[in-house]
Amino acid sequence: MSLRPNERTNVRRNRYKVAVDAEEGRRRRENKMVAIRKDKRGENLRKRRSEGLQAQLQHQQPADSVFVSAFDSQLESVADMLRGVYSEDRKFQLEATTCFRKLLSIRLPLINEVSVAVPCFVAFLARDDFPQLQLEAAWALTIIASGTSENTKVVTDRGAIPVLVRLLTSAADDIREQAVLTLGNIAGDSLECCDLVLGHGALMPLLA
Repeated sequence: MSLRPNERTNVRRNRYKVAVDAEEGRRRRENKMVAIRKDKRGENLRKRRSEGLQAQLQHQQPADSVFVSAFDSQLESVADMLRGVYSEDRKFQLEATTCFRKLLSIRLPLINEVSVAVPCFVAFLARDDFPQLQLEAAWALTIIASGTSENTKVVTDRGAIPVLVRLLTSAADDIREQAVLTLGNIAGDSLECCDLVLGHGALMPLLA
């Protein structure tokens, strides 16, 4: 039996909502993992300092070699993605930024390698004409800022803070939320970073 026009519209709307809800749920899960990684960063650094490189090699699991192979392959693709973010084509910019964000979400993040794309990500934050690109860029910066203090410094040195603060008043809920998470990771790195975030007026939009 064929559906009436209104019924077909409702079916399409429901399918779209399911897809959007699934994407939102995945984004929230990844952000939760980033927050956990940020909280455990100090502890992990202490553990790594206490373990010698030889001990790490002796205790490697057989599966590690497979993962390292995949890691090397991903490193080779970084150059292609960099060409994408530096492209003038907005389609390539979005695809490359999304690939970078997904790459940052794997078990062994390539934060140091991806940091070279930070200037582009910061520039994309200002693309009010392209909200999807803004979100992906903020998402990538959230993960980068969850890395080492050096990684966070790359984000702050490239001028991300004032642009992120501006996004706290974005009309899009997901962009506002991602800006909050990124600023939280930056502020949580050190007292100096916290002062930088507050100094750029982040508190007032949060209280509004």
